[in-house]
Amino acid sequence: MAQWIDSVKFGNGSEGTPAAYNQGWGICTGTAGSTTLTVTDVHAVWQIVANNVVLIHQSQGTGAGQWELNVATGTLGTGNHTMKYPLTYTYGAGAQIVRVPQFTGGTLSANLTPTSSWNGSWGGIVAIMSSGDLTISGSLSVSGGGFRGGAQRQDYAYTGEGDVGATFLVTADYQRNGNGGSGGHHASPPDNIAVVGSGGGNGVAGGNGYYSYGGTTSGNAGLTNMTFGGGGGGGSKGNNNGGIAGNGANGGGAIFIFAKNLTVSGSVITAGNIGQYGPDTSHGGSGAGGSILVKCQSAIIGTNKVTSSGGVAVDSGAQVGGAGRIHIDYYSSYTGTTTPTIDAAQDTNLKSQVYTSMI
Repeated sequence: MAQWIDSVKFGNGSEGTPAAYNQGWGICTGTAGSTTLTVTDVHAVWQIVANNVVLIHQSQGTGAGQWELNVATGTLGTGNHTMKYPLTYTYGAGAQIVRVPQFTGGTLSANLTPTSSWNGSWGGIVAIMSSGDLTISGSLSVSGGGFRGGAQRQDYAYTGEGDVGATFLVTADYQRNGNGGSGGHHASPPDNIAVVGSGGGNGVAGGNGYYSYGGTTSGNAGLTNMTFGGGGGGGSKGNNNGGIAGNGANGGGAIFIFAKNLTVSGSVITAGNIGQYGPDTSHGGSGAGGSILVKCQSAIIGTNKVTSSGGVAVDSGAQVGGAGRIHIDYYSSYTGTTTPTIDAAQDTNLKSQVYTSMI
């Protein structure tokens, strides 16, 4: 269960209207029940300082997908730091911390992307708060910002990155990497054919390749566990085939929006990328869509302006990336449609200015 802090809710509006989006970022470890977080600062240009709201996310490895909000009590450079609230979860290798801007409301007209796509240690997240009415007329995009695609290779290729861990070379049939798609490979012994990589998974499993499976589903519908889209596996070619096979594509990253009242007239998108073309159908697998979470009192999200689609197949192959996940928790109402279909839950605790439960 992800922790929602009583005194924070939709933020304090300390950064005014959304004229800029500046993220402090670090990798981190910590133990459930402790207020100590060990941080390695990776982006000190916009540093996390006292009273900043932070999002802590186990992006990969043990506990992948768990997340919570907290508040910094001082400047977070490299070292041990005290959080305002005890940690709900234990965080290890593959966890990261990111500053969450606290806007008053207004119109966000810029096209915002994260400081970095997921690079194996950090990145791939956009997170914002608004204490008032927020309109997104520009775009929030983490398309292709999630788990990375696997590299092509002769005979046996590499899996896409996934919630389990980093990419690895396939050495047997049907090997995948959690929600990362399997690399394309031949039956044993290798024959001289071209083989497509498998698609990454998230809300839906990725498409299967030849003697290989697509990435598994990951996270959950309510996004109390929230993962990146799995990367597609690399394509492969037999010894006597000419040309270079295609690389697998990246999955989508994660978007968190905590706004009192939200209107989307632009776009919120975290799509998976399309696998790279390879001759003779040795294409890379496509990446899965990422994850989008909205918490609000009310929302108008338009028609298919909020999307998390998997990358399509390069041709008629089965290496399509799975769709991602979209969820909204609201108090009074929401209108609109999304792709894939949004999972929605009414939460009466979102009415008051002080939020009083764990969700």
